[in-house]
This record gives sequence, C-alpha cells and structure tokens, in this order.
Amino acid sequence: MRLRDKAVYATSALLYSGPLYSGLAGFGLSTIPLFAVIFALWLFVVRPGDWPRFAEDWKHPRTLAWPILIFAVQMVLVAFCLAVGRSIGALFDFRPPLPLAFTVLMSMLAIALARLAQRPDRLPPRRVPGERLGIGAGILDVGRPEMPGKSAKMELVDQVMSAIAPGDGTTTTMRATMLPTAAQIEAAGVARNVIDALDAVEQRTDVLTLQGMVAFRPGVARDLAGSDVIARLMEKVLASGNTNLIEATAVAAVTLLTEAPETADQFPPPARVRQAAATLAAADPGAERALLRLAQVLGSLIR
Repeated sequence: MRLRDKAVYATSALLYSGPLYSGLAGFGLSTIPLFAVIFALWLFVVRPGDWPRFAEDWKHPRTLAWPILIFAVQMVLVAFCLAVGRSIGALFDFRPPLPLAFTVLMSMLAIALARLAQRPDRLPPRRVPGERLGIGAGILDVGRPEMPGKSAKMELVDQVMSAIAPGDGTTTTMRATMLPTAAQIEAAGVARNVIDALDAVEQRTDVLTLQGMVAFRPGVARDLAGSDVIARLMEKVLASGNTNLIEATAVAAVTLLTEAPETADQFPPPARVRQAAATLAAADPGAERALLRLAQVLGSLIR
C-alpha cells in the first residue's frame, strides 16, 4: 500500500481522538450526533464513491439506504469512543477541563489532513485484501452494496465508463480507443448530458480525455455556445498537471478552432493559456509549444 494511502488511513486515529477526549472531559451522549456528522464527513472525503453523486439521486429512498447506514454506524462508533473516554477518566479519577470546541476541532482536523493526503487524481485509497491492517482499515474496507433505483444520470455514467479505456493507458492509446465512443455520443445527441455526468466522476486522465474528445467535436462545441463547459474543461486539464493530456488537449483545441473559429469565445483568454504554457516551459517543452500555439490561435480569433 502506498505511503500516501497509509497516511489517509492514519487520520482516522485523529478522528477517533475527538470523542475519546470528549468522554474523558466528561461530555455525555448529547455530543453523539455532532461527532457522527464529522465521522460521516470524513468518510465522504475518503470514500466519495459511496455517496449519491447527483441531486436527483438523493430522491431515491433505496439509494439513501447506504448513507443512512453509514451515519448509524458512526453514531455507534462515537458512542463507543465516548464510553472509553469516560471509563478512562473514571478509572484514573482524571477529568481534564477540555472545552467541547477543542475535541470537535481534533476530529475535524482529521478531515482536513485526509483531504491533503489524498492522491492528486482523487482516487480512494487502495488496499489488497489480506494486507496488514492500518488504523481504520476495517471501516474503509466495508464494500458498498449495489443500490437499486439509480438515476438516469448515474446510469449514463455507468454506461460511458464501461465503454472507455482504463485510466493507466497512454493518452494516444486512450484517444484512439475512445474515438468511436465520442462519435456515438454525438450521434445519439447526449453529448452535453455525458459531459455533465462525467463531472461527478473522479477527474482521471481517461475521463478528461473523453470529455475533451466529445466537447471538441465541432458540432458539439457549436451546441455548447453560451456555456462555460469548454472553459471549465480546459481549466481542469491544466490543473491536472498531466503534460501529455495537456498537449493532446491543446492540439485538439487548435483543430477545433480551425474548423469552427466561432467557438473561440468559449475558451479561456489567451493570456491564461500563455500563463499555463510558461509554467510548463521547463517540465515539458512539447506541452508548452502546444499551449503557445493555442494562445496564438485564440489571440487571432478573439478581438
């Protein structure tokens, strides 16, 4: 297991210390809902895929079953930590004058540290079954059951994700594999739906590649006029730090602008593109040149 993933697991110790100190300080069962919410927020950060992704998903009672179960389990865990803290205090006749705010902040700090320790691609921690357990691994390894009553958006995401290449392939390979899928999405008239749906998926290279291949098709880009879809997509690609993806996206953008120059106002300003190119000058000259070319084309089209 990666060191980064171990660090995510380890933040659970800090999470549990909040109600433990709260019990040690003499606070009672009335604090259980407060800490249960914090525990649930921590799980939301560590395991985002376990929660409904779209607003309409929260309307399905069966889809809500897992989040409700998570919250119920967290209340039991908090009650256990409180009981342990109070027992330690009674055993040693020790009750430190800790304010409730301090104990709450201890648990909330675990959320911030777990978010900082997450992988750059925001994928959840991975642990091979049978590996040595880390702190909190028992909770993290509980598998979410498949929930019935999926929304139309969730069904669309599942269909698209099953059709695209794995995220560990090269950008060139992924683009070649996804080309028929992107064409089918445009032909079916669901391009905007797919782009919006994939926004809720971890922004891996394969997801961003497919979004770009769909959005940069001239017909789709024209239909996106008046929206900020392409600008937001470009910002996510630039923020990814993946130079191969950035270069391929910039080249595809120039191709789009050559075929549909009226879409230029949907891109970030040329100055923003040049700024991104400057940050890649030392890391990847190819990505820098592609971005500078894109900025030049945008500058010639935007008056």
